[in-house]
Amino acid sequence: MVVVLPMVAYDALWDVFIAKASGVRAPSILIFDICYHQYSDNFQFPSISFYFLGGPILTLESHGFLIPVDGVETVCFAFAPSAAGLSIIRNVQQAGIQISIDEARGYVGVIASYTVVLYGSPSYDALLLKDCRCHAGKCGYEVNYADGSYTKGTLMLETLTFGQMRIQNMEMGCGHKNQGSFNVIVGMLGLGGGRMSFVNQIPETGGAFSYCLPSYSILSPGWLRFGRGLGGAFPLGAAWALLVYNPRAPNFYYVGLSGLGVEGARVPISEELFRLTESGYEGVIIDTGTMVTTLSMVAYEALRDAFIAKTSGVKAPSVLIFDTCYHQYNDNFQFPSISFYFLDGPILTLASHGFLIPVDGVETVCFAFALSAAGLSIIINVQQAGIQISSRIQIFI
Repeated sequence: MVVVLPMVAYDALWDVFIAKASGVRAPSILIFDICYHQYSDNFQFPSISFYFLGGPILTLESHGFLIPVDGVETVCFAFAPSAAGLSIIRNVQQAGIQISIDEARGYVGVIASYTVVLYGSPSYDALLLKDCRCHAGKCGYEVNYADGSYTKGTLMLETLTFGQMRIQNMEMGCGHKNQGSFNVIVGMLGLGGGRMSFVNQIPETGGAFSYCLPSYSILSPGWLRFGRGLGGAFPLGAAWALLVYNPRAPNFYYVGLSGLGVEGARVPISEELFRLTESGYEGVIIDTGTMVTTLSMVAYEALRDAFIAKTSGVKAPSVLIFDTCYHQYNDNFQFPSISFYFLDGPILTLASHGFLIPVDGVETVCFAFALSAAGLSIIINVQQAGIQISSRIQIFI
């Protein structure tokens, strides 16, 4: 995992790193005797470089010398003293670096597959980073999410390879401080409508993508496809719903929703509840960031009440944000269907896994809708499971 150095070299590097690092120290963990609380406000650290014979210098990004050790907030200096005189450069320091070995000529080549975005560079200007935070010439990013998760790090240009296609200078972020859901996932693929979106950085896709999230109740895989060609994002037979552009939030996919239905009957609520205002507020977006769909209070209460009126079975206590729950194994548990009505006619009727979610792993299921904290409605993961979504938007079961 980590580089090991002779004691003299390790102690010297250790002393210099500590002298130039600032922040709240954390207790030593296992073989690591230099650890920090990475979320302390004043945590700053120097770069680390390897100097090779003949002149090459390899400067590591922070993930090459700071390693998370508790999955929450503690990072440790990813070097350790060697039990013998042998030094070993291992995995952590090699991450993100292309290693080439030319045994015949007796050389090892090292080159980072990425470059950082520097302040004032053409890439910096192209990214339109009005609020870019730059330190020592490098530009950082910070993204915060409604559930409290956030990611902070360095902006960089990376090289990605898909089969025979090699894409250079992909704009992306390398997260150094990640909190919330970012501590349990490897990374996030941005497929929004903005210029830095993954799909919009690859001209070959034609700006098209399609995905299908697997259902928790059906053992089937999900998938993600790019492009408009055969087997791509847009198969025949799809029902299309209108996308609504919001200049205040160009990264989000707003959809034209006109109403909701229970057992084939429209719930008596106004279309205005789902309309995007002229100032860019409210409306309906389709997203994959959280678990359940949220609706404004009037829409939610009307849908919930219509659902309860047509449902039979034994009610269960409320669970977390869910106020309508049932014992699913009760003999007389029957429930109606739920539908979304989109502008221009398309109707999407959900399977039961799209609106009933298990909450205790045994027998309790809850109505998988919740109140929105604001007027914005969001169609989320549970309702999308088993449905193909395409970027224009294309929806079919």
